[in-house]
Amino acid sequence: MTSHSTFVSSHGMVSESFKTDRLKLCFLWFDEILFEDLGRISREKFLEGIEGFEGFTPRQKGVFLETVSPASECVEIDWKADYKDQARLMERHGYPRWGANHENYDFPDPETPEQAAHNALLRKIEAEHGVARFDDGYDIEQAEGRAGSAVNAVRRWREIAEQRPCFFQARRDEQDAMSAMSSFGQIENLQTPFTLFEATIPSLTHLEWRDIATLKINDTFRSLRSKFQDVYSANDGQLSAAVSALKEAEAQATDAIIDMSRPRPGKAMIEGILGNLPLAAVNPFSIIISLKSFFSEVQKADHYDWFYMLRDLREK
Repeated sequence: MTSHSTFVSSHGMVSESFKTDRLKLCFLWFDEILFEDLGRISREKFLEGIEGFEGFTPRQKGVFLETVSPASECVEIDWKADYKDQARLMERHGYPRWGANHENYDFPDPETPEQAAHNALLRKIEAEHGVARFDDGYDIEQAEGRAGSAVNAVRRWREIAEQRPCFFQARRDEQDAMSAMSSFGQIENLQTPFTLFEATIPSLTHLEWRDIATLKINDTFRSLRSKFQDVYSANDGQLSAAVSALKEAEAQATDAIIDMSRPRPGKAMIEGILGNLPLAAVNPFSIIISLKSFFSEVQKADHYDWFYMLRDLREK
């Protein structure tokens, strides 16, 4: 299933690297960006993090406001009850503690995808710190908080996606949580050609937000998005195959454009003679040649708009 909506967790929202780069990719690609607002953050507050936003034109601001939405406005979820439940868990250490001295802090026998993901993330965090188990209370709380945050983000995304299918802009811990949850059932991100877009253009830091807004307003990006969708679908959502197919399509477009631009002096001389014949008040040959040139350019634009847009995104 594909979607033109995407979800950003609260931790993604506060990430500077996300806001200065990946968010640009999301804004161009998706028609809707849902962000985890915890029922408190408005879209205007979220957009304050966009560099130069206050100086944008009303139309530029408008296209951002049309694209970005708090998740609480779009789905029916009792955010306050959800966070009260989490607070009650935290009052009981937050996560399971067992053993003679409550020294163990994971689920001994995971019964849900969330519990399996929690344990997997704890193992990952322990490995990052070079320890088999944490024994310091502060370290345990930090590890629990980090693991719980990622698991909760995935859980909320799943709740949102049931009402509004969307692609999850998962950070690394959230990706690992989703991978661990998959052992308990069909828990995976939506398939979307966005992954092909991201693999082809991994960064847009060289473009200012004003440039991104202009592309969105003028709708010039849609031809490229359509091309990515066609290539992705033709390769059954297999990313590596789609990347290879897109490279081949680029090579073919390059060859075709070079061939169309090849000098043909004989043809040009004949058309020049016909176009300048002193026939009537209006030379029909001149009109025909002009129309032929015009329709040739229209055809070129229809076939290769995506190619020129791709080059512009890479080179600007």
